[in-house]
Amino acid sequence: MGLINLQFVAEVNRNARALFRIEEVENGDVYVKLRSGPFVGIGDDAQRVKQERYSVHYGTTSPTYSTLKCRTDLEDGTQHISVALTDAIKRQNGFSLLFMYRANNLASSYFDLGKTKMKVIRTGAFNPEANTLVLGVFVGHPALTFDVPSGQVLIESVVTKHFKLVVVWHYRHCAASPFSRKYETMTTAPADSLDEAALRRMAGESVETCLQWFEALSTELLVDLLLTYRHFAAGYPDVIAEIDEGLATLERSIVRLDSQFFRDPTISSN
Repeated sequence: MGLINLQFVAEVNRNARALFRIEEVENGDVYVKLRSGPFVGIGDDAQRVKQERYSVHYGTTSPTYSTLKCRTDLEDGTQHISVALTDAIKRQNGFSLLFMYRANNLASSYFDLGKTKMKVIRTGAFNPEANTLVLGVFVGHPALTFDVPSGQVLIESVVTKHFKLVVVWHYRHCAASPFSRKYETMTTAPADSLDEAALRRMAGESVETCLQWFEALSTELLVDLLLTYRHFAAGYPDVIAEIDEGLATLERSIVRLDSQFFRDPTISSN
């Protein structure tokens, strides 16, 4: 089997919109090159993005842990790097979240696919004036299965030498905005002094738990989107009332996750 090199795309108005690329390299490590938006931040604080990627490193120094890494390079030379550890791969005990992502309206030319010789995997067509795409990527050992009840979410599994990457997505019934948002896993480097909570953050999770995380984080991302719309609806009481009704409904169903598992979300813009 050759090295994996493929592109995930959505379809908007019959146009392919590039979401992210999965690339396997010679040593078996995998890079997920995300396009969340051409800028990080909004307004005067926005910085143009040069590169935004996640990587999964099997590693040879630890018999237990593999490394999950997020790196964002900005055009001004600034780098943002975060690292997480997981035992899910080498212990074959489940899956770990690599990142969760709420797409923006994909209107910018930044998402143009262009000509490509890569295999293309399509997440389907949607109307960003009515719906918002939310997706997550989980990683585990290639021998493990990630079975999902029919109709709950959409999934696509990508198997490489060392890993199984599972892309999970669905569409929320709310118009997409020009702003995307994402979460990624946060852990601590392993050491003898780690407490139980720190070790728990590094453990693989069952498929059921991964799906619970996906649904909960998806709902949090939707709440954030509605709060953004509420901010811009100042002076329109009817619109605010409708948004508040939606927020109240979501608050009754939301499952709060332990914030120590995730880095603070970052926002990108068109």
